[in-house]
Amino acid sequence: MTIHVLKGLNFRRFEAFHLECHPHFNVVIGPNGAGKTSLLEAIYVLSRGKSFRTTRRHRLWRHGADAFSLRAELSDPLGRRLKLKLDADAQGLNVRLQDEPIRVLSAISPLLPVQLLDPRETPLVAGSPRDRRRFLDWGLFHVEPRFHHHWQMYERALGQRNAALRAAASESVLIGWEKTMVTHGEVLDQMRRAYLTELMPLMDTYREKLACTASLECRYQPGWPRERSFAESIHSHRARDRLQGFCSIGPHRADIDIRIDGIAAAHHLSRGEEKRWTYAFLLAQIAYMKHKTDREPIVLIDDPVSELDEQHWARLSELLTSLPAQQFITLIDSRYVPRTADYGVFHVEQEPASRMV
Repeated sequence: MTIHVLKGLNFRRFEAFHLECHPHFNVVIGPNGAGKTSLLEAIYVLSRGKSFRTTRRHRLWRHGADAFSLRAELSDPLGRRLKLKLDADAQGLNVRLQDEPIRVLSAISPLLPVQLLDPRETPLVAGSPRDRRRFLDWGLFHVEPRFHHHWQMYERALGQRNAALRAAASESVLIGWEKTMVTHGEVLDQMRRAYLTELMPLMDTYREKLACTASLECRYQPGWPRERSFAESIHSHRARDRLQGFCSIGPHRADIDIRIDGIAAAHHLSRGEEKRWTYAFLLAQIAYMKHKTDREPIVLIDDPVSELDEQHWARLSELLTSLPAQQFITLIDSRYVPRTADYGVFHVEQEPASRMV
């Protein structure tokens, strides 16, 4: 999918913006605080119906406004032109594709897949287990058609079992929800394991290109003791879960134990090293999606130069310009724009974004 035109009204600090986008490389230049990241955020909101910066929708509309609107003119891999509209106010979201209402937001993400390359917002190495589960699940959502069904069924059963635990429900009620959790949870576990295994060769390729020379080991942790099945584990934890009022094991507690030279990565890397390792993971994920589906996401890259020296920025920028995906990248200075790229440039000052001529 390619974005040709991006427009917004009353989004963040912009009264209005209108961008005619380059099909490959788009650079947004401006000082800190001018609103560069907000333009990336607008694309993210169009794709997922939510922001990567806040969970409070009212913070997305301009001061003094009570709603915002986003519009995008797109083309799919077959060249068909599409119009996507999103309007948001205190009552909720209204999303339309070709003027037809979209009732389920998850229907938009496959149409407009977006990958955010920002280690601050996707802290795979030093972040929480939840961040690493999101990494796995985003990748699976876009390459494995069965994934979303099993994930939805598991999450529903998990919520119902937690409610039953808090209500001191009978054993038979808990067992019923546990059976559903095990059925779908084991499939999720198998998918995640296989995905991580297949991703690792690509990860090795990109870490070498980004001069991440230390050894890497990624151990998938399923969210329950390895020596027991999920069914055995959830049964043995039932009494403890009753006391706690929530389910303490399962795929919703899974993680990736990332070790660099045998040491937990979160305790081993500088900020710059952490950033390069995270980029390696995310670029590998994009390459894997292309390999499996012959599609690639729209890539959003916020301030990639910070905490990278010139040599490492040169390596990263070379990889970015070689990506087949459409990209939107923010920079504070035009001297960092890769000279080998064919690109469009937008300047953001204290006024709405405008295309540099």
